[in-house]
Amino acid sequence: MRIGGRAAGQKHSGRIVALKPRVIDGYEASSEVPETQKSWPVTTRSVHYLEELFPVVNVLIARAVITPPIAEVLPTQSPENDKMKQYVDETKAVAKEGVAARHSATQRDLSKAGAVLKLFTAEEADADTPFGAVQTHAFAILDRDRLDRVADHLAKTAACDEVALQWAHVDRLAPQFKRHLRPLLQAGDLTAPQPETPLLAAVAFLKRAFAKGQALGQLPEGAIPTRCIPKRLRRYLYEQVGREGRRLRADRYEFWVYRLVRQALEAGDLSCRQSVRFRSFEDELLSDDAWQHKEALIARLGLPVLTQPIAAQLADLEHQLEERLQAVNQRLASGENTHVRITQRGSAVRWTLAHPRAAPAVNHALFDALPPRDIASIVHFVDRRCPFLHHFDHLFPRFAKRRADARVLRACLVAWGINMGLGRMGETSDLGFQALQDTSDNFIRLETLGPANDCIANGIVALPITHHYDLGGLVHSSSDGQKFETRRPTINARHGVKYFGLQKGIVSYSLVANCIRQAECICQIHQPYPGERPHHRRPRA
Repeated sequence: MRIGGRAAGQKHSGRIVALKPRVIDGYEASSEVPETQKSWPVTTRSVHYLEELFPVVNVLIARAVITPPIAEVLPTQSPENDKMKQYVDETKAVAKEGVAARHSATQRDLSKAGAVLKLFTAEEADADTPFGAVQTHAFAILDRDRLDRVADHLAKTAACDEVALQWAHVDRLAPQFKRHLRPLLQAGDLTAPQPETPLLAAVAFLKRAFAKGQALGQLPEGAIPTRCIPKRLRRYLYEQVGREGRRLRADRYEFWVYRLVRQALEAGDLSCRQSVRFRSFEDELLSDDAWQHKEALIARLGLPVLTQPIAAQLADLEHQLEERLQAVNQRLASGENTHVRITQRGSAVRWTLAHPRAAPAVNHALFDALPPRDIASIVHFVDRRCPFLHHFDHLFPRFAKRRADARVLRACLVAWGINMGLGRMGETSDLGFQALQDTSDNFIRLETLGPANDCIANGIVALPITHHYDLGGLVHSSSDGQKFETRRPTINARHGVKYFGLQKGIVSYSLVANCIRQAECICQIHQPYPGERPHHRRPRA
């Protein structure tokens, strides 16, 4: 990857020097002012730093502009890229369930173990009874394996190994992860800053074996690279064969390599050219072969800043900087800049930023003349002027015996409107929770909320103050969508990582004119809004 090259026949070292605060024509930044409030350099002596920085910026801009966007060249990331995390989480969950099951089984067998111990303390036992008969009687109460487990539990010598249970579940998952992860490993081109690593050696070995159709369990153990196996996991990845020998478990070794690959990709130690998320920075730029024709590529872009000599660019920047310095210093000296406070002690002149005091929030006199009202009385007043409660009819009007109680219905609307909930409303008011719940379930739904809102909107439009919001005699409106996460998978709920993370959600699209909601609809997260032209991908370069 090239980051430099030549510009205007000059060489540069590629270093980027940080700019430091300096003196502005005799005005020095005060040491009493915090660093975030001090001025940055505006002197001509800082121009020489651009001689090293500007060619780097030019080249990066050129190569970034020439390189086509990733989204137009590569497909989107496949959901199978996260299969490894699912397998790891599943093994941990199964291991925890196995540990809990063993503990519960041991607790259940303790009572039977006590009955076995009483065989040795019974007074009616014959001293000449063979030990085999005692064993037969004991195993009839509790079988040998369960009795051994209880004995180990009492002796506290055999702890339940949760890691061993995880690897035991890996053996059962072998057909699944081989079917899903092997094609991904063969299709991906993994690279690292240091090519000679134990992990890359293991990955290359697996690719060669899969390409030849060889089974890992039939290969000689000396041909398998095992440097990636840590010492703490060797007792799980090897099985004992006889007294002295041991053999590598092929399925567990393959699973461990997949797990290391996922961890390295997440940490940035590995990169994959075929992936959108795990590509390296070099893959975002043009290749070295294409960059050999950089003059033709830069000329095709039509950007004068890339073809202008660096000396001319620096001279233009220096001229602009000098003009800006003179204008800033004149405004400081004349006191026109009220945001900077200048103090002088003898011959030393210093400047600090003036901190304006926050003006007290003064309420308009109109609001002081209005008496305070609670929200319940406001809802009642609105209902008298435009009776919107009549639009809340029963869910089953044919079988409804009476209409909803206005007090209970207003309480339900307030509880849901301020996100209070029916439970707290029932606790803090004189209305029972059951009455609130019945009214909410039978009368409040999307088919009744829409006409009720339209009734209130029509009442507001009829007021004379509505047209005072017009601008130039025209009604101005705005429309936008709000994202809401859904608790249940509805028909419009869709995944959106940017707004909902791993959950699903919907978009509530509203049209507001003169502070009045005119229209609203519920749509999907990736669906074009009503009246909006759908976005199309540009053709691939």
